[in-house]
Amino acid sequence: MLEKYKIWRNETNLDQILDEEGMKLLLKMYPAYFGEVTDKKSQPVLQMVLAEWNVRKGILAGHDLRRFVVYIWERISTMAYKQECAHSVALIDVNNYSAREQGCLACISIYVDLVNMFEKYYPNSFEHIIMVNTPRIFENILQIIRPIMSIYTKKALKVRNVCHHGGKRLPLKV
Repeated sequence: MLEKYKIWRNETNLDQILDEEGMKLLLKMYPAYFGEVTDKKSQPVLQMVLAEWNVRKGILAGHDLRRFVVYIWERISTMAYKQECAHSVALIDVNNYSAREQGCLACISIYVDLVNMFEKYYPNSFEHIIMVNTPRIFENILQIIRPIMSIYTKKALKVRNVCHHGGKRLPLKV
């Protein structure tokens, strides 16, 4: 397993990914916030607002969103390693999710690929994956990707629906 991981890192040139200018440019277009806060265990927290990501537009523009998400995982994993943490936390705000911009068939294909890649190369790297303000329509995406998640990832995934909070938007904070 470790040998396959090393081969994959070498083939995809991952040792250079954190320094790639293209990734830094995509980070401006698809914001993610790294380690600005930590949880109670001092684990770095990755914060993302899905509404700020027009995945469909990125696909049509030819952006390598799969590689970009790997960049995000590498960056938060590096932070966890430097802080001597075994895990990190992901906090994803799904408020204003758009089936057109984030739920198209090409988008779903990317999500499936990312879950497979995460399970293969970054297993157990997040202690918690917390999704807040998830509208009911987002359940369709979760129904597609949950079956390919490991038991550990399923356990780490916490979904907080808007409808469970009287329609009130939950703040994005740890």
